[in-house]
Amino acid sequence: MSVTKSLYTVRWWGCLLAVGIASSALAQSEGFRVETDVFVGDEPAPVFQSLTLFENGIAYDYSRDDDATCTIVDPQHDRIVLVNSQHQIRTELSINEIAQLIETARTQAAGTSLAVFLIGAGKIEVVDGIVTVGDDNLRYVAKTSKPNEPYAVQWYRTFADAMANFNAWASGGTPPFARLALNGAVADLGSIPVEIRRDIKAGKTQVQHTSRLRTTWLLSKTDRARIAQAQKGLVTYTPVDLATFHNRVQAKQVANK
Repeated sequence: MSVTKSLYTVRWWGCLLAVGIASSALAQSEGFRVETDVFVGDEPAPVFQSLTLFENGIAYDYSRDDDATCTIVDPQHDRIVLVNSQHQIRTELSINEIAQLIETARTQAAGTSLAVFLIGAGKIEVVDGIVTVGDDNLRYVAKTSKPNEPYAVQWYRTFADAMANFNAWASGGTPPFARLALNGAVADLGSIPVEIRRDIKAGKTQVQHTSRLRTTWLLSKTDRARIAQAQKGLVTYTPVDLATFHNRVQAKQVANK
C-alpha cells in the first residue's frame, strides 16, 4: 500500500553481500536470531524485549509483550508487513517510500529545529570496533562484533535501517538520521552491534537507553514455526490499513466478518 503522509506531518523528523554460491545457499538455509533487551539508565530489569528472526534476507520481528504481532521486513519485495495472528489481519507499507519521505525531511531540515540532528548525524567516530555517532543532543555508542556469517552484516543493516525509518515515520519518535549513520558505520566495519547506548537530551537532563543484543547462529524448530505462521499470514490474513491494524476494536470487527 502507498504511504500518503504529507510533508507537514513528517516535518519533525524531517543485494545481500557477495559470497560464494555454495556458502550463500547454506547461510540462507540456516539464518540466525537476535534477542534484544532494552534498559533505561541503571535499572536492572529491561523495559522492552524483542526477538528478531532472519531467514533468506527477510527479518521477522516480535515484541515479547505481543507474540501475536510480527513485523516482517522484506527488502526483496520492498515491503514492511505487520501481521497479527490473533485477529488474522495484515497491513503493508513500502520500505522505499518511507525512506524517500525521510530523505525529503532531511533535505528540508536545514534552517529548522531539526538541523541539530543533521549536524550530530555527521559526527562519526570509530575506535577499536566501537562506533560513536552524534553529540550532546543525541548520541549513539555501539559495541560491535564480527559475525560468524558474513551475510548477517547486510541482513541486519537492512532491517535496522528499515525499522529506524518506519518507527520515526509511524510514531513521531526521534529523527532517525543519527541511527542511520550508526547502522552504516557498523556495517562498514563488517560487523553487527552487540550493544547500543543512546543518550538523548530531554530538557536539562540526559535520558539513556541501552540495548543489549544476543545473536544465535541457528534457528530452532520453534523459530521456523513462527516464520511459517508469519508467511502464511502474508497470504491468508485480511488486508487492512495501518490505523485499523492498531485499533483493536476495529481489528476484532474485521476478524469477526
